[in-house]
Amino acid sequence: MSATIQYDSPFLTYRRENYRDLLILLGLGKKFSDKMEINIMYVPFINDFIYSKSITSYPGYREETSGTLNAQNLFFIEYKFNFNYGKKIKKIERPVEHETSNTSEGL
Repeated sequence: MSATIQYDSPFLTYRRENYRDLLILLGLGKKFSDKMEINIMYVPFINDFIYSKSITSYPGYREETSGTLNAQNLFFIEYKFNFNYGKKIKKIERPVEHETSNTSEGL
């Protein structure tokens, strides 16, 4: 079982306030083997999720924009399978040059 909580506090810029709602994801997962896993995640407690809202205001003007998502029945299913490609690294045999410093020459 897993839970993910994501929250950005409101922040202010010049004449603009930016908001975002609290996001909570609850999940259950089942690992069948080292190669296979399935996870199901659900968004509880939220009907309309505001992922972006900004209010711009100055004397004589006010503008409000928001992006919302109807998350009443939103859920995710994630399936993972590992094919084990690329686990063995083939080393290249080649000569390696090292720098040497001769401090007795020159100065």
